[in-house]
Amino acid sequence: MVRAGFFDWKDEYRLNVTDLPTYEITVTKGGIGKTVLQYGMNEPPDFWVIAEVIDGISHDITWVSQL
Repeated sequence: MVRAGFFDWKDEYRLNVTDLPTYEITVTKGGIGKTVLQYGMNEPPDFWVIAEVIDGISHDITWVSQL
């Protein structure tokens, strides 16, 4: 995340269109959190690389309900 410059990205990347999926990536490091929203764009360049890594990791996690 640091190498990709995640914490320097804008908070939102969006086109002025409708009917497209919205994606968010949230990262917390050292108690500081940042969320980047992406809607209808391929920006920033490493967004999809990071999203794919997160998806890959999430398949190996056993999720437990907190309810």
